Amino acid sequence: MKLLDNDKLPYQIISILFLTLISVVFLKFNLINSYITLTAFASGYILLLLVFRKWSVYNFDLERSFLFLAIGLSFLQAAFLSVKIGSISIFPYRLLFLILFLLILVRLLRNELKVYAQTISVNGYLLFLLAWLFYSLISLSWVKSFNSGVRYLFLLGIGVFMVYFVVLLFQREGDYLKFFYLWIGMLVMLVVVGLWNNLTHQHLSTSFILNAPPHKKHIPTAVFYNQNDYASYLAVSSFFLIAFIRYIKSYLMKILGFIILALSLYLMYVTESRASLLAVLLAVAGMTFVILKPKIKIILGMVLIGVVTLFISTQLDTATAFLNNEETTDNSVSIRTNLIKNALYFTSESFGFGVGSGNVEYYMKNYFIYPTQNVLNVHNWYLEILVNNGVIIFIGYMLLYLSIIIKIFHLYKKAENPVSKMISEALLGALFAFAFASISPSSVSNLNYHWMLLAFSIGYINLSKINRKGS
Repeated sequence: MKLLDNDKLPYQIISILFLTLISVVFLKFNLINSYITLTAFASGYILLLLVFRKWSVYNFDLERSFLFLAIGLSFLQAAFLSVKIGSISIFPYRLLFLILFLLILVRLLRNELKVYAQTISVNGYLLFLLAWLFYSLISLSWVKSFNSGVRYLFLLGIGVFMVYFVVLLFQREGDYLKFFYLWIGMLVMLVVVGLWNNLTHQHLSTSFILNAPPHKKHIPTAVFYNQNDYASYLAVSSFFLIAFIRYIKSYLMKILGFIILALSLYLMYVTESRASLLAVLLAVAGMTFVILKPKIKIILGMVLIGVVTLFISTQLDTATAFLNNEETTDNSVSIRTNLIKNALYFTSESFGFGVGSGNVEYYMKNYFIYPTQNVLNVHNWYLEILVNNGVIIFIGYMLLYLSIIIKIFHLYKKAENPVSKMISEALLGALFAFAFASISPSSVSNLNYHWMLLAFSIGYINLSKINRKGS
């Protein structure tokens, strides 16, 4: 279960580090400033790879190594070395994605993917994601803002193809164990950045808190644009830590895991993201009925029901106001309520087809019925899909997500070794958490961790089917 074969280790290290260094230089000095130079850079990248090594037909170590690197960089969002090309930002993760896409494309043209493609057993999931991408492309024919539509399609395309790449290239349990530890490693890094934000009141240039009033400077955002994005990421990632703590044998690592988990919960608390905190509570409640003994389930279940009921009761006036079409006293809640009302109105006016790829913000700005005080993001992932892509894609996504949860649950129940238990338990908790935390960020389409979670889950389901066929 080594990441790289020993005989190829020098090549892998030298080539990837060298080419990554070139990427950093190009981004740092803004040398990639147009689509032409971007294409030229990517082509040159491929040529350098060919110079470094003659490709073998069925050896995918190079692509797999690039995929690991791309996954790691995806968690950094656009916080470092980001440059604008038109309305689209290019940063190391997206640059590596483009290179990986070209590498896979070359393999496809040379008919070298046949052996790997035959092992894919999650065609239903992959076909839906492709249909979603195709529908978004078709919807550009009726969008009001074409630029917004292209940008949304670009983000969707990267996410969908990353799912494809993980399913195609990660077909060993060792790959997913590395994925698991890579997720935790990046979480540790982002917790450190969040603590730096909280303690020093300093922020990265991509954070909107940078220009916020002094009394909000303590709110952490790490590499994300706002605190809700960061809190939702922490809520989802906490369950990777919980699984790590439960299954790791080293007491030292357990203690370190507890420390990082405690810091994650603290940072989630100071973000003041109520939805993310509620997501953790509900996900823990869900997990108690999966992993614990009956007596403990009853006790913890009653405690969690009490806590959640108390939380909901404090928001009862908000729910009542929404149902009665009234305004609430909490300004932020009133805005969110009106965002939901507008979103449902736009969907009905489009006869369920959606306003088109990425156009919900344009409609919220120009065709609103209920005032949102210039807040344009719908702040609800499910409504974002519904309004942009219509009822059919929305139902498809919900069925896909529910199916993934059910299959991961069955994998957890059938797992026979600690690695399988740990990974499936982490994914199950993370999926539960995201189901609720996704109503907190302004938009999820640009949050890379969501696509990594989908890729990890679908890829792991595919691996289980490969192992079943081989046994």
